[in-house]
Amino acid sequence: MDWFIIIPIMFLLFALNMRIYLAMFAAILGYFLFFQQIPIQIAVQRLIAPTQNPSLLAIPFFILLGTLLGTTGIASRLLKVADLLVGKLTGGLGHTNIMLSTLMGGLSASNLADAAMMCRMLVPDMLKAGYNRGTAAAITAASALITPILPPGIALIIYGLVADVSIGSMFVAGILPGLLCAALLIAATYWVAKKEGYKPSRTSWPTAKETTSTLASAWPAFLLILVIIGGIRMAIFTPTEAGAIATVVTIVIGLFVYREMKLRDLTDAFSQTARQTAAVLLVIMMSSALGWIFSLEQAGVALAEWIMSLTQNPWLF
Repeated sequence: MDWFIIIPIMFLLFALNMRIYLAMFAAILGYFLFFQQIPIQIAVQRLIAPTQNPSLLAIPFFILLGTLLGTTGIASRLLKVADLLVGKLTGGLGHTNIMLSTLMGGLSASNLADAAMMCRMLVPDMLKAGYNRGTAAAITAASALITPILPPGIALIIYGLVADVSIGSMFVAGILPGLLCAALLIAATYWVAKKEGYKPSRTSWPTAKETTSTLASAWPAFLLILVIIGGIRMAIFTPTEAGAIATVVTIVIGLFVYREMKLRDLTDAFSQTARQTAAVLLVIMMSSALGWIFSLEQAGVALAEWIMSLTQNPWLF
């Protein structure tokens, strides 16, 4: 039961506000130093081994893609599309926030990049329209969580790698739950907007001419969504290749089609991507090492036996 001791240690460090990967690392290190006579080199191997999977390259590619969307002009055009669809509803800016996250979900795999983008693009306008800071923050945070559910979400990639299942199938499986989350969030925002008296962001529904021009200006974004999801689903390329192709195409669009991105934006995007990728990979490394410890100690079997000693009732189990 040595493995069980490291769990309260880890959660105690969480409660002390230690970074997640450091708390997990302290628990892992404690296990190898005090509870097992396994060489420390094994611990190092268990930490490094998960990073050797080439499929993990999909993570920095999609994080970079999500970071670039805000500087290439693609996100601003998707914002117009979102306003076109839901701006006339009561609480139009809140619905636009949600709809933009849903549209971005087909491009960006990073909810952090999504939330940061929303804070710059929509939250100031929401505050000017009378939304209080709490409501604007809640809608932005909740809508950003749609991004990792819809393909190509980073969480779907990580789960596919850990569970050894098809990442393409995981992407398809995330579509319906993501859209359902968006629909429920729109319903909740509409109820709050009615209660608080938030106004629509548009005075009328769009005309055919406005709809055509708005959709025409956003065609690169829809093309990217089609390339990413369609290419993976039809086995034309892997998720890693999809991320690389989409990133290159996005840079080309920003520099030569919309011409809104500068080289400085590109270097900033690379810097942000490096930091976010490092944070994700550190958690993956620690989680993998913990999983190895639980497997070594047969933690699942021990836990099942303990529960069965308490009850044989299948419902209570």
